[in-house]
Amino acid sequence: MKPLSTQVGGDHYKDLGIQPFELVLANYGYTGLEASVYTKVNKYITRVKGDKVENLEKAKHCLEILIEAAREKQ
Repeated sequence: MKPLSTQVGGDHYKDLGIQPFELVLANYGYTGLEASVYTKVNKYITRVKGDKVENLEKAKHCLEILIEAAREKQ
């Protein structure tokens, strides 16, 4: 299953017509996606609220999205 077809901790992004990461990729390319994922990963690994494991799973999910985009770029 592709990373963009799943979501950790809810479904508020995957139920949109286009997900925010898809929009970033379409408008700013791989470099823009890389920057966006970098920001999100840092947010999740430094977050002090909520469940630590879930936050790390969210960070991992963001990286999986970036990995998938890198594979498609090759």
